[in-house]
Amino acid sequence: MKVPTTGGNDGKADRTDVQHRKRHSKYYIDIVVFEVEETIFSVLRDHIEKWGNNTLLVSPSKDVDHGTERHPIVLEDVHEAEFALFLDYLDDPMWQNPPNPRSRPWKDWRIIYRLATRWSFEEAIEILLTGLTHNLIKQPPIQQLLTVLSLNMSESVIPVLLAFIQQSAALSPGPLVEELGWRNIATLYRIKARYLEKHACAFSQGTLGLTPKNAHKKPKPVQSISDFQKFLDDEFGKEMKGLMTHFDDH
Repeated sequence: MKVPTTGGNDGKADRTDVQHRKRHSKYYIDIVVFEVEETIFSVLRDHIEKWGNNTLLVSPSKDVDHGTERHPIVLEDVHEAEFALFLDYLDDPMWQNPPNPRSRPWKDWRIIYRLATRWSFEEAIEILLTGLTHNLIKQPPIQQLLTVLSLNMSESVIPVLLAFIQQSAALSPGPLVEELGWRNIATLYRIKARYLEKHACAFSQGTLGLTPKNAHKKPKPVQSISDFQKFLDDEFGKEMKGLMTHFDDH
């Protein structure tokens, strides 16, 4: 059976009215193409747009048809494996309601959090942090501290560090401890020792050596988070900068 055509040109349809066509609401697959380290990713646009406003689909190119195979959106400063991991997170509901930090290595969560922040996936960030912090509160302060450092959650570092300093639980070996490194772990304990030295009760000389006055009293805490921040800035500014940026290149 011969399929009817419109117009002439040897049976070829007239394409001059293409701008007047509409996309079927169900049977049209809208694809956006990315290039990462010379690798092409073809992604359903809906899988990105369903997360609300974000900057991943914004291309620096002025090409009208950017996001196509001919003119892909080129992503800089991200590795192919990292982008694939991020797309897996966006597309897999099992990771999201809420994410269990034990389901993947912390390195993966750090990559997902970093890319979600870079491209302003606010809803994804909120879901991610809800799941991670929900599990964090069950962990000792040192584990919380290592986690917020690894995820670059800068607004949480100071209060969590203060909580770590004010508790006496021993540090247990683990993947995050190994990633942070024992030199940085030593820095944390130096900060803790210096804080306790400044805020503990005075010591007096006893017959059997140094014995604390009022030993039953707890160390005097700092007045506020801002006071603790000033203490860190004054005495451990360089060390804190190293801690805060340690995971940037990992």
